[in-house]
Amino acid sequence: MSDRFEFSKTLCVTRHSQVDEVVDRKTGVLYVRKTLLDPKDPILRRQFMLEIEILASAFSPYAPHLVDVNESFGSLCLVEQHIPGIPLDQWLASRPSKKRRLRLVFALLDQIESLHALGFLYIDYKPANILVQDDQPHLIDFNACVPLHASTIYLSSVPIHPKQDAFEIADDLRLLHPLLRRLVSIGKHPKSSIPSLRRALRRSRLKVAAYILSVFLAAFAGLASGAPLEPTVLEAYKNKQETLYSLVEKEKLDDAFWSDEKNVLFLVRETIRADDPGLSRAVFETIPPATKTRYEDEILLLEWSGMLYENLTTEKMERLVDKTSHPRHAALLLDICIQNEIYLSISRQQRMYALLAEHDPQRIVEYALFLKSRAILEIEAIEPYIDFQDPALRPLLEIWRTNT
Repeated sequence: MSDRFEFSKTLCVTRHSQVDEVVDRKTGVLYVRKTLLDPKDPILRRQFMLEIEILASAFSPYAPHLVDVNESFGSLCLVEQHIPGIPLDQWLASRPSKKRRLRLVFALLDQIESLHALGFLYIDYKPANILVQDDQPHLIDFNACVPLHASTIYLSSVPIHPKQDAFEIADDLRLLHPLLRRLVSIGKHPKSSIPSLRRALRRSRLKVAAYILSVFLAAFAGLASGAPLEPTVLEAYKNKQETLYSLVEKEKLDDAFWSDEKNVLFLVRETIRADDPGLSRAVFETIPPATKTRYEDEILLLEWSGMLYENLTTEKMERLVDKTSHPRHAALLLDICIQNEIYLSISRQQRMYALLAEHDPQRIVEYALFLKSRAILEIEAIEPYIDFQDPALRPLLEIWRTNT
């Protein structure tokens, strides 16, 4: 392998592995080389061999294909196709339209369904593991995959989420759900199968089309009746004559609009409620600097709902956790904590859980399981905040019980 491929640059180094970009000396083609640094570890070796098996199967034309495998000098290497895409969060930062995001989700589901048909669950859903090229998603990094019906998930050689029953497709889709909610409007509760998920997405697409038609008809009716006065920006939005996206595209959110406090507080809240990172970024870019300074905490929440974490600090996070009194803000803050590996103290966990107990108990269990998966010792007991008879929470609570 060393004679065929020439080292180009290191892409990533962890405690257990190294990922490099390499070049085929004969063809000049770029590839990616993954090296397991401790092939004697039985769990790491097992997961690495699973990744080799998945890549060798060519289950999807959009997943990287296996090129070479080599074991020597105390290391185990694989070389795979290089995908010249950008990470999903970077693609989202370009503010793709709802139509493009929905198309990407359908393509992603096709790949996941093919992986399930091969007999594996993906498990490790995060933006860094999805590269986008020409609006086509490419799943990469399969070392966290487990066989269908497995009872344990492994993370860096450490078993987490042991389960009495086998992990099924519904469990994999539950882990996918938070990522889907960042891309499209899909609802709070995950679906148990990909066909049911596709049906829900198609219904969502029809609702959008119906809404656009209703806005058009309302505008036409207004013209026909001689519509006397143009409504204000907020009136147009509240009357469903405009959407948040159309307000941005028509440049209705100008400096004059943002100078009014009621406009700021209402529209920022509405944008966060939309749970659409691309929309959050689009609205954020229309806000003048003076308004961002005056309403720092509200604007910070808007930034983070758009996955703009450049200004993320522990101090700001703790200040918002201590000040927030809205369940939706609490849910967003816990999402940010998970995505950025932030571990809240017991007292702050209690505050978030108290806000979410009646509104989003699933988020409580998700954050608690996240802490357990990272072997964090300071974990608030979730029992006072959760209805353990809730059937929608049963699968997550089963994981919680077996891991306690």
